[in-house]
Amino acid sequence: LKNDRRAERYDEFVEKFMELSVVSPLDPKKLATHKTTLKKNIPKYLTCLSDSRIPLTNNQAERSLRHLVLKRKISFGSLTKRTADNLAVLLSVLMSLKQRHQTGFFGEYLRV
Repeated sequence: LKNDRRAERYDEFVEKFMELSVVSPLDPKKLATHKTTLKKNIPKYLTCLSDSRIPLTNNQAERSLRHLVLKRKISFGSLTKRTADNLAVLLSVLMSLKQRHQTGFFGEYLRV
């Protein structure tokens, strides 16, 4: 039932996006470009409706980043771009491991 509802919504949105993306000769150039881009990327914009594995909101992603934002706020950010880049990579790896439930990764790595 849920997938049927998503399919209905998908079709509704495709129809609306197709209507919005019609380029008129009177459209300013920037608007025409945006409409063309919209029409070309409709399937990408609606992936959350066509693939039930993708949540309809990004609430979980926002919540998973909250502690990182607080850490940055408490430590007054990063002093250099290099530090910020290193922290971003490290935290990305740690979050990926956490989401995959691979908590013992670093312990196993150190034993090798």
